[in-house]
Amino acid sequence: MKMLIALDEGRVRAEGIYDLGAMWSILDATFAEIGCAREEQADGAVLYAPSGESGSEERFRAVYRDLSNTEWFGQYCMQWIWTDERGAFDVLLQERAANPLFAAWL
Repeated sequence: MKMLIALDEGRVRAEGIYDLGAMWSILDATFAEIGCAREEQADGAVLYAPSGESGSEERFRAVYRDLSNTEWFGQYCMQWIWTDERGAFDVLLQERAANPLFAAWL
């Protein structure tokens, strides 16, 4: 299982409401708690993937629940893809359709 996340870093900086470094630190710490490594992608997105056998679906679901209830994440998330053995799932698209924390920032 993996999660790919991108934040709208330009908007975060322009609005100046949140500290971009702190936002990434929170995400990094959240995924580190469940044994995931951080891999920055060429486009600036970050891929979080389990290192070894530490990443269970239950742990990923807990992170998903936490992030889907985090206001700043809903405001600034530009990409959120969950990949598992069944394929890739666009979590952001689902959240924008169903979650008011994400829908307000289209």
